[in-house]
This record gives sequence, structure tokens and C-alpha cells, in this order.
Amino acid sequence: RSAAREPIEAPDYDCEKYPVYCDERLGCAGLTHDERFKMNVQLATDDGHANIQSWCLTYPKFWESLPGCLFDNDKLSYAKGMYTAEVEGNMDVNDALYCFESGHCDNTKVNENTTLEEAEALCTELYGDEWKSIGMDSFTATVNRGSTVDIKVALSGTMTPKQIDKMIKSEIKEVAMVACAMGNFHCDTIYCKANYCNNPKYQFVKPITALGRMG
Repeated sequence: RSAAREPIEAPDYDCEKYPVYCDERLGCAGLTHDERFKMNVQLATDDGHANIQSWCLTYPKFWESLPGCLFDNDKLSYAKGMYTAEVEGNMDVNDALYCFESGHCDNTKVNENTTLEEAEALCTELYGDEWKSIGMDSFTATVNRGSTVDIKVALSGTMTPKQIDKMIKSEIKEVAMVACAMGNFHCDTIYCKANYCNNPKYQFVKPITALGRMG
């Protein structure tokens, strides 16, 4: 990545409308240009922990869901707010695929009381230290390649199982590792179980993951 790239300018935070982004615990107001720029390459902290301050880069989209995950230990509130935001952004079907393929639907180690520290340990168990070095650039590129994955193409029969497997594993893994680095991986498990795993609306996504495993 080019070192000459301009750092992301901080937005003017509307504290009345989006209060979580002005919460001192999130620290958006004190985020420097250099720190914002560094998050493009590495979201986690230098000492290898999830960095909730990285959510400042998402302003203002997730203002309703963030408090439940980051501060209030109300993961069901996070699940409700995140689902609303993703449906509005037409990302819910892609999130369904993320939920099924990343293992959130089968995760028995996470519950509503799982802590961030416990989630970090689980992330390391699943992905080694790789999640600690992923940046926002990688996630943005994944989304821009086609909103995570082109589900219609995967179901059309024009891709081989091996192609589907490669697409799913690489892109869903990046999304999951970003969640680890931003501190919401454990909240995503609750989000998935509350909205997707047993929801008939999204069961059509399962054949994609099954096709991938055939490869």
C-alpha cells in the first residue's frame, strides 16, 4: 500500500444524533489522523488486542448497535440494531452467509456473557495471530469485490465447488478476522443466532457452503 496515501479525515461528529461516537470510552474525538491512517493496515492494537476505537471509521452507520456490544453487555440489543442497519444496506443475505460459513451458528463457546478477552482468545484459537494484523483496507476491498460474495453466481452453477470454496473461505475469513480486530466477534455470534441461523428466510444460503465443502 502506498505510503503517500492521504489519511482519512475525521468527520464532524453529530453527538446529539449519534451519541456513541462521542462517547469517551470509544475515543473518536481523540483519534489522530495518523492513527486513522494506520487502521487501514492494522485494526488491532500494537500489543495484539481488539481495538474498539476502530469503530470510529464506521461513523455513523452502526450508532444504534455499538453500545450493546462495546459497553452495555447487551448483545441482543447489538443484534437488533445491527440487523436493522444491514437490512437497510442490503447486506443481510451476505451476513447470513458469513454467519453460516464462519461457524457462528454452530458456536457453543460464546454466550450473552462472553467477554471481549474471552473472544480474543477464541479468535486466536481460530485464526492464530493473523487477525491481529488485518486492516480496514482488506475488509473494504472484500466488500467492494461484490458485497462479500456474489451469492447469485455461486448458486447459478457456473462456478466449480473448488472455486466456491476458495471464494467463501478467503472472503468470509477476512470478515471474521475484522470482527476479531474490532472487538465484536463474540457479539456477532449472538447477532447470527438471533437473526439468521434458524430464520427460514436465509436457509437458501446454506447450499453455497455445502457446495464449497464438496470441493
